[in-house]
Amino acid sequence: NIQKTGYRVYEDGYIGVAGGIGTPDLAALEQEAVSNLSLKIPYEEEVSKAQKVYRDRREIEFDEVDFIQEVEGLLSYLRETYPNFSFSNKINMEEMCVKLENDQEVSLCDRDLMITVMLLVREKSSVNVFDTGVVQIDREWNIKKIRAEVARVVGSYTTEVELPHEGKLPVILDLQLVEPKLRQELNGESVGRGSSLFKDCMGEQKFHPDFTYGQNMKEGYMAPFFDAEGYMNTDYTYNFIENGKIIAPYTDKKTARLYGLQHTGSSTCEYDGTPTLNIPDSYVKPSERTLKELLNGELGVLVVMAGGGDYTPEGHFGYPVQHAILTDGEKMLGRLPLINIASNLYEMFGKDYRGCTKDVVKDNMRCLVMDMQVSLA
Repeated sequence: NIQKTGYRVYEDGYIGVAGGIGTPDLAALEQEAVSNLSLKIPYEEEVSKAQKVYRDRREIEFDEVDFIQEVEGLLSYLRETYPNFSFSNKINMEEMCVKLENDQEVSLCDRDLMITVMLLVREKSSVNVFDTGVVQIDREWNIKKIRAEVARVVGSYTTEVELPHEGKLPVILDLQLVEPKLRQELNGESVGRGSSLFKDCMGEQKFHPDFTYGQNMKEGYMAPFFDAEGYMNTDYTYNFIENGKIIAPYTDKKTARLYGLQHTGSSTCEYDGTPTLNIPDSYVKPSERTLKELLNGELGVLVVMAGGGDYTPEGHFGYPVQHAILTDGEKMLGRLPLINIASNLYEMFGKDYRGCTKDVVKDNMRCLVMDMQVSLA
């Protein structure tokens, strides 16, 4: 149970910040923030004014003791059902309340509660620290969904299958694995300075017509609907790429002003820090097709655990995959050998992009499906 309070003071184009843990004396925090104006941290932007919004997305109430008993019940089930595997790491229930208030009639408050299952899984006969993992993020404690996710990942682990062939295959993965280059090149400072690959591409059709990417502070877990500067977009969403066309880079107030760009409400900060340019919570617009429909009769490679890869500056992508499952879109057919996946930024989100699944595929999330070069490691 941690309470963090940040206090900001603005004066003559500068910002002073102070912070405290627990229940701090606000008068003392104000004095400290005023004192910190002497650090001359520039902030020339207009603060948010006259808006009051309260949102509560909590779906359950859970007593801590009851929750621990539920978790212990799950662990007992896992030990009995999968005796050849060991499970470690954590299962957390976290409740959040984020408030932003100022003396310009702003009062914003967002509450959320999330249960995160993050299990590292090791086959007992393995020499590895862990072999795979199970992640489940939800606003409810749904034991059936958690068991189903473990069954998908662990239940098929001991069934070894061969890669259908090397070369182009449909690959199923989550946004976080392939997103870093999009964040880098859509950064408003990079576009404004002319160092981004997309610097001359605003308004151009560079990707697949079904690909829409942006920030969505409406549905994400543990992310407030406002950014660190108290800004809210219409419907809490802003698309940087829409139907394959690059619309705009992401910006905070300062970046938008300096480079004459559209303000997208993209700033984050620590409770005792200053607002910094960043996408608070990103998303890809889902299609109207399920994974089975996107695969269209082909077998796909579902990436469960991957690490050690990256993009080149030119946009070429390569990643070793430590655990992948062969699937027909409904059944998990078995564990594939170690593989590498590779593509290019413009191809994976362009001609080789199949879509974002309508249905939940893994980790209680939708997944992207795209054709990639797949080879044995």
